Amino acid sequence: MTAQPDSNQTQLHRLAVAVEFSKKPVRFEQRDFEALIDQAVKVVLGQAGLARPYTVSGEFDENKCSGSVLVPREHLHILWSALSIYGCHFGTPIAIHCQKHFLLPPRTKIDLHGKHALVTGGSKGIGKALAIELVRQGASVTIVARDEATLVDTCNELQKLCDLNGKGQQAAWYSLDVTKSPETTQAVINRAEEKLGEIDILVNNAGNSVQDAFEKLPVESFERQMKLNYLSAVYATRAVVNTMKRRRSGRIAFVSSAAGQLGIYGYSAYAPAKFALRGFAEAIQMELEPYNIAITVVYPPNTDTEGFQEELRTMPKEVRLISETAGLFSPKDVAKLAVHDIVHGKFATNIGTDGWMLGTLTAGGAPETSVFGAAQQILFGGLFRGILLAYHSHFRRLVQRCAEEREQEKRH
Repeated sequence: MTAQPDSNQTQLHRLAVAVEFSKKPVRFEQRDFEALIDQAVKVVLGQAGLARPYTVSGEFDENKCSGSVLVPREHLHILWSALSIYGCHFGTPIAIHCQKHFLLPPRTKIDLHGKHALVTGGSKGIGKALAIELVRQGASVTIVARDEATLVDTCNELQKLCDLNGKGQQAAWYSLDVTKSPETTQAVINRAEEKLGEIDILVNNAGNSVQDAFEKLPVESFERQMKLNYLSAVYATRAVVNTMKRRRSGRIAFVSSAAGQLGIYGYSAYAPAKFALRGFAEAIQMELEPYNIAITVVYPPNTDTEGFQEELRTMPKEVRLISETAGLFSPKDVAKLAVHDIVHGKFATNIGTDGWMLGTLTAGGAPETSVFGAAQQILFGGLFRGILLAYHSHFRRLVQRCAEEREQEKRH
């Protein structure tokens, strides 16, 4: 790519570009598309045009010879004109069609090498898998959780991986109850930054779930779930946001849940906290976008972690039957996809076919960083609504059947 977008720029448009050749070349790939955009700017606008802050997107369709360019509002029509005028590419007549553009949040890739990532709840489960993947991709990692013994074991494992990479990475750990207070969280994050440098990526992963019928859950469970799954993320985000805004750079991720998109039986305490996490992420995404800080919300389905295995021991039958419809995923697979989306600045991470369908349907008023993703939501929203209603009908039958079985057991 010739130029990177200005980090101070707040309004980027995605200009969809399709290239029509009089005689299509044997090969026309992403890099050829980038070279064509650069050449068009150079020929039409001159050498000075290469300094304009546009970025060629990585979303390129080789079959249709189409891609997109991210460009600030004030340069949009200049670039549009230049591409429309450019009619011959290295001796081959072409036509460039600048299609409808959308105002979208910036979506630029970051390099994790030399970066400092902090993962809450990072000693086991999805948090540990996220920490491992971040290290694999070049970051130094700090993990925080409550249990010191587990933290030490995981940190040693992470440091060995850092040493194998041979890139000077480090791993560190701190014991922290993330629900205690904003001041306690701030103090720990300050210590982490003193050791490994200012935090570039914050992953709010700490959380757990309780499941039971509403009337059987203690009121304290609702308060605890909100503190652990939602307010802990508020505390940690508050601790890093001013530094990220000053540097005009950063990534903040929130590990929500499929239960943060769809409320089901047994999750009357857990689901509201995860829904709150999503609302918080959407709100600060709009606030932090001008400072080049990208937000990612991860919606894992059931994941084969130590915590999930513990939940199975007391999981109500209704919850277990409903959960089985979506399958079980590995922490490693969830972490790989999540880190990929964090690196690329994607707002929502959905896992699996059911997750993709649910994410498309429940996008609602959330931001969207991809023209392709926006198109899917527009095209498939109605269809997926019908499919989800069928799922709802199935879930209601399961709950009704369990209720009838309990009534029969009482009679006998």
